[in-house]
Amino acid sequence: MQALRQGVFTDFGGLGVHLSSRECARVNTRVCDACGSTESARQQSGNFIDDGWSFNWVDLGHYGGFTDPFLDSPADSQAQMIHICHDCCVKLLAFFPALAEKTRARGGHPNRNEHDPDNGIATPPCCPYAWTWVRNKSIAEYSKQFTTYMATDELTWLAVPDRDDETHVEWAYRDFSS
Repeated sequence: MQALRQGVFTDFGGLGVHLSSRECARVNTRVCDACGSTESARQQSGNFIDDGWSFNWVDLGHYGGFTDPFLDSPADSQAQMIHICHDCCVKLLAFFPALAEKTRARGGHPNRNEHDPDNGIATPPCCPYAWTWVRNKSIAEYSKQFTTYMATDELTWLAVPDRDDETHVEWAYRDFSS
């Protein structure tokens, strides 16, 4: 994993070059610390992996905990980051369902699969944590033109009822397994 933090060898347009973590940020890519894949990082100035998780590993430790990063913490904040790609997040959440529940991962990101932006349900979900919408352009009021859908555990789409945010959250975290 240390080698991944220091840089990555990537095809990068057929050039086959070695990029440091800072160079990865400049070209809007990040390396997944779990599987080593090079992923896009277009959001947040290239500091975080798209549709995945990026977090500071120092925050995971504490005195008397599983790890105590007090003396080990690098001064460079980017060296403290762990990046996990979309597919590795899906595997992690499948293994630890309580983590999916606590982080409210259900409906956490738009569908990664190529899809029609006005009819997202024509394409299957990328994972059980995706969302999409269908746009009905015949409705005059723009905010009411969209029907939101959440992915199910069976990788199908289920329409989200048109309700207030509090009810929507309760609905979104119910059991989707049937």
